[in-house]
Amino acid sequence: MTLKSVQTLLDVLHFADSHTAIVVPELEIRITYDSLRQQVLEMANALASAGIRRGDAVCIALPNGLPAIVSFSGGLYRGHGSSVKPGIPL
Repeated sequence: MTLKSVQTLLDVLHFADSHTAIVVPELEIRITYDSLRQQVLEMANALASAGIRRGDAVCIALPNGLPAIVSFSGGLYRGHGSSVKPGIPL
């Protein structure tokens, strides 16, 4: 796979390199593609361990930020139908 063949968010995760993928300026955090992919795989495995299977609907209610990105991507990775309601005040 080359950068030009990337078409989806999940395609990007397969690059898994040390380039910066996400910046959270207010926390002074930079997440690399390697780290993002690892976090997404951990979330995907946690969802599977909880009994959530391919095709199941998953609702994500998190404020905007890294946890929401990881949760949404983890659901996509396992083939769940994920619904996101961004910016929910908790």
